Amino acid sequence: MDPLSDTVINKAVPAQNDQPVAVVKVLSVKGLEYFMMTFALWVGAFAIAGVLLSLVNNGTSFDVLAFPVSSLIVALGVFSFFFLRLKKAELQNPSLRFDPSKRRLSQITQIVAYLTSFFSVVGIVYSLLAKMAGSLDTVLWKILLDLAIVLVVAGGILAYYWIDEHKVR
Repeated sequence: MDPLSDTVINKAVPAQNDQPVAVVKVLSVKGLEYFMMTFALWVGAFAIAGVLLSLVNNGTSFDVLAFPVSSLIVALGVFSFFFLRLKKAELQNPSLRFDPSKRRLSQITQIVAYLTSFFSVVGIVYSLLAKMAGSLDTVLWKILLDLAIVLVVAGGILAYYWIDEHKVR
């Protein structure tokens, strides 16, 4: 007989209730709206960064700006609608701030914004080192302005969600 056969590892744990356990986690009703708002935020952030980066790097033609400007217009409208709607709902029902779907989307957004900011700074350090080595022909002020644009957009999103996440509840 095995001396470990009577350990807790081999014993079955009795069920606490007869209710099925959800295998797939789904968004709450408001969670779906938070997802739509977050998606519009991501599209809008990429669009505004795309417009500004194109303008800095001499991409002023209609062909270059048409898609980011149209994306920005649509994303801004959708984001504004859901942001105002959900902020109003949160003011009426403060428990919505603790919605797991909202927290999950907020944390994913913070991670994406942080990684974008982090790798942009890595890119600028690389560009500065390449410029010092003489292997980069790009104008330094354009590189710095590109970094500033990315940091303002991604850093602004990160700062907003970071502050909102750390508010005294």
